[in-house]
Amino acid sequence: MLMFGLFPPLPSEPARVPKPVLPAAEVDRRAWILTAVTGSYAVAYFSFGWTNVHTPIYIAVYAYSANLARGLRVTKGILAANVAAGLLTVVIYQLTVMTPHFPFLAALVLTVNLILARMITSDAPWAPLAGFALSVVMILYGESIIPFSDDGGSNFGDRLGELGMAALYAVGALYVLDAYFPARPAALGKGQEPRASENG
Repeated sequence: MLMFGLFPPLPSEPARVPKPVLPAAEVDRRAWILTAVTGSYAVAYFSFGWTNVHTPIYIAVYAYSANLARGLRVTKGILAANVAAGLLTVVIYQLTVMTPHFPFLAALVLTVNLILARMITSDAPWAPLAGFALSVVMILYGESIIPFSDDGGSNFGDRLGELGMAALYAVGALYVLDAYFPARPAALGKGQEPRASENG
């Protein structure tokens, strides 16, 4: 709220178009699909005694976000956003290593957040992908500068790989479940018919 107060929308920016309200049946369908995606991995996680607690969190974030806007272009965009965010984080981390002072770190993080925030709140078609990128940057960069970590930036590759696998699992599972449990045309509501361009 404070940032929106300090940086209000420009007068020249068009008003945001309100999102259409989905029927109850479609909301229930998406909720069950989201539960199946995250729940199936949680069952496997506890059944096999896996210890990487980050991956279930990543899958939940990706599944929730991708469940709101699916399509082949969105899927490619999510993976591209992961790669771009990883490269951006490497640059940020190297700048932090070269100048390990809190004022510089604060200014650097503020600048990156403001740039990505402006992208997220824009009307560009790739605006949701900037949200993915911001999440990846905060996860990777946050873990690289925690004071009780001795690994520093050495885990960039591992974390970026985990994020990529989580994105593939979440989006792939959504596509499979969506094929077996398609949305009813009537449940999509007026103006919500699936567009062929989103799948090509």
